Amino acid sequence: MLHEAQIGSFIWNQQTLALWDLGRLSTPKITEMDGESRVLITRIGDQLIGLLVEKLILLLPGRIGQVHQFANSNARTSQLITVKHDDHIKSYSILDPENWAPLKESRQFLRQYISPIASS
Repeated sequence: MLHEAQIGSFIWNQQTLALWDLGRLSTPKITEMDGESRVLITRIGDQLIGLLVEKLILLLPGRIGQVHQFANSNARTSQLITVKHDDHIKSYSILDPENWAPLKESRQFLRQYISPIASS
C-alpha cells in the first residue's frame, strides 16, 4: 500500500519517478497545484523521485554556505546551512529525505513495481 503523500508517478527523461507531496510528508495539508507549485527532482540513494512543493522561493547553492550538524535525541543528525543572501545571514534546515520512512518505502515500491514496467 502506498503512503498518502505519494500522489502518483510521472515520466521524466525516460524514467518513471514517484511523485510525493512534500506538504503531506510534514503536515496533513495537501499542496495545492497552481501557477507557483513546482516539482523538484531529487536523488535518494540510487533512485530519483519528484517532490511537489507549494512554491519555490530560492535555491541555495550549497557551496557558498556553511553546513552545521547537530545530533538530536533520536540519535540522528540534523543539518542546517547558513548562507549570506541579500546582505542577510540566514540558516535553513537541510532536507534529508533518506531519513523519512515514507520515502524509504517509495524506493522499495519503485524497485518492485515501477522499474520492471518501465523497462519492458
